[in-house]
Amino acid sequence: LRKVVVNDDGGTAVVGDFELMADGTDGNDLSGTSPVDSGPGLMADTWALSETGPDGYAGTWSCKGGTPNGGVDAAVDAEPASITLGIGQEATCTATNDDIGAQLIVIKEVVNGQGGSAGPGDFTLASNGVNAVPATFPGAAAPGTTIDLEPGSYDVSETGPAGYRAAYSEGCAGTIALGETRTCTVTNTRLGTLTVAKALSPVTNPGRFDLSIDGIVLAAGVGDGGTTGARPLEPGSHVVAEAGAAGTALAGYTSALSCADATGVILTASPATSAAVSLADGQDIVCTFANTAIPPTTPVTPAAVVAPPTAILPPRAVRGRATLRGPSGCVDPGMVFTRVTVRNAKSVAFYRDGRLVKRVATGTAAKRTYAVRTAIRPGDFSLHRVKVRVRYVTGARPAAKVMTHRFGQCRASSVTG
Repeated sequence: LRKVVVNDDGGTAVVGDFELMADGTDGNDLSGTSPVDSGPGLMADTWALSETGPDGYAGTWSCKGGTPNGGVDAAVDAEPASITLGIGQEATCTATNDDIGAQLIVIKEVVNGQGGSAGPGDFTLASNGVNAVPATFPGAAAPGTTIDLEPGSYDVSETGPAGYRAAYSEGCAGTIALGETRTCTVTNTRLGTLTVAKALSPVTNPGRFDLSIDGIVLAAGVGDGGTTGARPLEPGSHVVAEAGAAGTALAGYTSALSCADATGVILTASPATSAAVSLADGQDIVCTFANTAIPPTTPVTPAAVVAPPTAILPPRAVRGRATLRGPSGCVDPGMVFTRVTVRNAKSVAFYRDGRLVKRVATGTAAKRTYAVRTAIRPGDFSLHRVKVRVRYVTGARPAAKVMTHRFGQCRASSVTG
């Protein structure tokens, strides 16, 4: 009995890993590792040929001499293999073991949802196994693509259109043994897409806006017709929002939101500058923020505050009589002195017997004294009327005043009020 091992698909077994057996009648047997030769005590018989050894090898028997399964010098193809020898005959039977390469079957499935169009062949896959043939290959629906590879680790991967999420079955990664066959199914599901768009009324409005999804600005400073474009997203809740940009204030616009997919409108909100939208796999949603400019209001010019007319205070006369009394012969050679002390005066005018004697323009808030002297005829001790007219600064409160008269060297008299 002889053994031949062929390792052309990654096998590593050697001749000694296999035990060869020829089972005859009543212990007329032969067994062992190659080479196995019978002794002279072997009797003529018919032997069943078999072997044990590592998995992953295909074995065949062939015999030279004797009558193998009824034939001469032929391969033993029948199961179980056997050889018949008569008295004096001899034969050499050889078991050939060829390693069986591993096989990986890869199946591609695509779920497009509302608007996708990709097919299995739009994806390119690789097993990343040991000496895999083919190394890369286009995806194919069931029954898939069969990959020959040597024992060892592998990990299926792919490239293809954007916007698809890949899910790998249990057989898509691991360690494959000699002669083992595994099946891997890669399922690509198209993600839903979310688009945020801007519509302005009027369309010529110069307003500029930032459009965002989940807090990330994806379209900056856009006007009417601006859009984020279709953004593939994982299923779940996503927040769409708008904000004024480049000096545009949202307060100057009404804001309304409308979201729709292939089935129609799914969400409306007004007023709204943000909203949460639920997105499913394969669903395509477009959310549009519609902004209408609020016409500017004509500012109402407040009525001019007209200052109240300057109050012209009527003259306040202080009337009284001042009798000059003094020692005999108290006569001045013709002068009468009149003084007035005031505050906030605008002008001061002195009169004697109805005749304007002197006018002083002042315009000061300070306390000041103004005086005038007038001539009289000598010895004129008759009654005289003395008047001082004071005009005050607008809005000023009149201050107390004292008017004093002195007639020559005689004792002075005064009037207050």
